Amino acid sequence: MHPSARSHPLATAIPDPRDRTVNDPAVLVDSKYVRAFYDIYGEHPAAGRASQEAITRCYQQLAEDRGWKVTRIGNSMLLQVEVSIDIVQVPDGA
Repeated sequence: MHPSARSHPLATAIPDPRDRTVNDPAVLVDSKYVRAFYDIYGEHPAAGRASQEAITRCYQQLAEDRGWKVTRIGNSMLLQVEVSIDIVQVPDGA
């Protein structure tokens, strides 16, 4: 694992989709953080190493459960959420 992976906030938690804005509705999670997250929270096989497919599937499922739309880019994940704003018309002279 990359030395900085465990200290990065994305390694210990999946970002909160409610923290996104209209101008920033997505976050790219590098594969080393997906792996670090799995190393900390994933269900590890009784014998041997987990496959990359199992690692990305675990992270993807947890992210989707938290409200993210997930797009896999290689072994990295693009987490997106639909964000909208309500535009309120202010009356003239207000």
